[in-house]
Amino acid sequence: MIQFSVCVETIFTTLPLSDRIEHSAACGAAAIEFWHWKDKDLDAIARAKESAGVDVAAFGGLSDTAANDPSATDAAVEDLHGAIEAARQIGATGLIIHGGQQLEAVPRDEQLRNVGAVMAAAAPAADRAHVTLLLEPRNVRTDFPGGLLSKTADALTIIDQVDLPNVKMLFDIYHQYVTEGSVLHSIESHIDRIGHFHIADVPGRGEPGTGALDFKELFKLIDSLDYAGYVGLEFYPVGDHVKAVRSVSDFV
Repeated sequence: MIQFSVCVETIFTTLPLSDRIEHSAACGAAAIEFWHWKDKDLDAIARAKESAGVDVAAFGGLSDTAANDPSATDAAVEDLHGAIEAARQIGATGLIIHGGQQLEAVPRDEQLRNVGAVMAAAAPAADRAHVTLLLEPRNVRTDFPGGLLSKTADALTIIDQVDLPNVKMLFDIYHQYVTEGSVLHSIESHIDRIGHFHIADVPGRGEPGTGALDFKELFKLIDSLDYAGYVGLEFYPVGDHVKAVRSVSDFV
């Protein structure tokens, strides 16, 4: 069975954070996730997730630095170690890493290698905390212009470079469809290196059923591959948020 995680940065956003966690659980989610951690009350999150009976699937691993800048490698590793301790505090199992903005003065290959170096340096501490580092490409066409990392192949090259079991890809179905035009073959081919999914429909980034993607086919494929991680609902509901979250189960 597919386990869903609600991104509380895009869903239930009019509510206090603890209420967002409660609503996620009430809608049947197994976990929640969020973006930044330094602006959050981690103790309150820990209490709310225990009360609601959900896990924390993931949150953003780098708050103050970019992993692609060779001049800031040590700072990025230190930043990531802080996130690992935060994950330990609230029992989170994943930290999301992005590639940062492209640097004109640094060759692209060097920037990609530096992302891998930062993740490799932090991976042992993450492993001790039972945390997976999740590298997420994001589309540069509409949402993150100027970003370094958008293609599945580049993310997998970095993951293979690091070659550690707790360094995987966050496969965002919305972003990769916008970038590459199809996702089924990539998911099936690389499922062993995917540690987390994000979903939203295309175009518009709304809930399943508001765009062109066939989520029945997508979920059928993911389920057939014995994927054991979470599928994160990182969409912007078109209408009522409770209905939007509950409607996802219609496609399973």
